Amino acid sequence: MKIRNVLVFLILLLSYSCKTEETPLQKHLREWVGKDIVFTDSLFVFNNADTSYYANIVNSKCKLILYVDSTNCSDCKIKKFLYLTTLYDKSIRDNCPIVIIFNTRDIYGMEMAFERYDIDMPFIIDWNGSFHKTNRIPQEEQLNTFLVYNNKVVIAGDPLGNEKMQKLYKKQLMKIIKDEGN
Repeated sequence: MKIRNVLVFLILLLSYSCKTEETPLQKHLREWVGKDIVFTDSLFVFNNADTSYYANIVNSKCKLILYVDSTNCSDCKIKKFLYLTTLYDKSIRDNCPIVIIFNTRDIYGMEMAFERYDIDMPFIIDWNGSFHKTNRIPQEEQLNTFLVYNNKVVIAGDPLGNEKMQKLYKKQLMKIIKDEGN
């Protein structure tokens, strides 16, 4: 609950800044922090994943989720994913896996793109949009990255290209890892 208290404080701080009108980002944070994330049964894992990968991801207490709507440039998102993996060292990724979920029916194209960038890491396909619909993923691309702990959103927003968000993600990841160690 310590994490939730810190996040509520951050939201309140943002809410009571000089502006009295709530910004779209503040509204998004308020709506998403504490929200349950549901992994639907229609998700499929690809790219050299063993059968336990999906269960391990679903059961992992901590996960960093990058949701990608395939109507945008999938290659661009794969590059973004690669960059995201470089932001956090292996010890963080081992404790809080980075999960990329693509909303696409073009599985072959995704496998080829992963091969083109020499990524030997599983990815998840939301082929019918059930994850998107069930969790009401926002249309705004910059709001499709989530730090999830115990299947509840701790932070929502894109840490790439935003140093403050990167630091916030890293701080929360380190706190979660530390708390898990106790």
